[in-house]
Amino acid sequence: MRLKHSVLSLLALFFVFGSLQAGASPLGAISGEDRDSWDSIPRELRDFQRQGFRDGLNGAQRDFESHRRPDVNNRDEFRRPNVPANMAGDYQMGFRRGYDAAVRHFFPGGVPAAMPWEKPAPHYENGSRDTLDYQRIGFNDGLIGAQKDLDSHRRPDINDREEFRNPNIPAGGRGDYQEGYRRGYEEGIHRSYPNGLPMDAYSSQPASPWLAIPRESAQMQKVGYLDGILAAGQDIDAGLAPSLDSHEEYRSSKLSFLVRVLFKAGYKTGYELAAHNFADGIEGVSRPWQRRGFLDGVAAIRQDYDAKRRPDMHIHPEFNNPPVQPNAQDEYRAAYRGGFDMAASYLY
Repeated sequence: MRLKHSVLSLLALFFVFGSLQAGASPLGAISGEDRDSWDSIPRELRDFQRQGFRDGLNGAQRDFESHRRPDVNNRDEFRRPNVPANMAGDYQMGFRRGYDAAVRHFFPGGVPAAMPWEKPAPHYENGSRDTLDYQRIGFNDGLIGAQKDLDSHRRPDINDREEFRNPNIPAGGRGDYQEGYRRGYEEGIHRSYPNGLPMDAYSSQPASPWLAIPRESAQMQKVGYLDGILAAGQDIDAGLAPSLDSHEEYRSSKLSFLVRVLFKAGYKTGYELAAHNFADGIEGVSRPWQRRGFLDGVAAIRQDYDAKRRPDMHIHPEFNNPPVQPNAQDEYRAAYRGGFDMAASYLY
């Protein structure tokens, strides 16, 4: 009987030793469940926060696999969560935490080192560090610009990228920035279409019905043009008949004579065009919430311009949380983007 127990004990030791040699823990699955890993969902999160956390992990991984610079604001599922409107805040909070956790995992060096696949800027023996930095920044921005054009189904054209035409950097570094941007943009297109862009991949965009004055116009005329569009929208929203003279900023004589002439010329053009377009119900602004989005986008650019800051839709609360019904939010945002981009093309 004692011999039988000894044999069983010896067999048990062999089993444990064999398990350890194979890489298995003697505690089995329990120890794995008790230890939190980088992708473990925090226990304190609620249902929609947990869903957001999982989607954030997946979103960051997709950005990594697609060689895209990590930016939670570039994830469509974060900006427009497919959850009840009253749960959007919970979802986005969870998404951000999941996304940040995955970025820390995939990019241990942090966001500044988060693009290991990017080509380094060319090395010049006598080049200054600032010169190399501007080229590197331009290259990164060019990659992002190309991806945005492809994601928006716009035919790629580097000259349509505002940050390429008017980079927000010191004048002495613009040439280096644009050189890097061009290389990054071309590289971004090549990664999606290594054999060249198909002829029918992206159709040419029709001329915008909102570009009524030349972009080369005097700045004060362009400011007046956008203010006229906003004034026409106010009148329509209030159910008033079109009347230029009812607006104080149009009648004002506070500006010098020449500036006032330019401002009023642009204002009149913008006002009359907007009144016509809104009355005709052109595509993109035919519904009240689309008109609201378009006008809010134009107003956002005016705010950015007056504050002397770089235009960014995502800092404006009405874009992130549209003041319309949940089923109209996608159309609101699309119209907002249209107004924002149109106005930015004039003022920046």
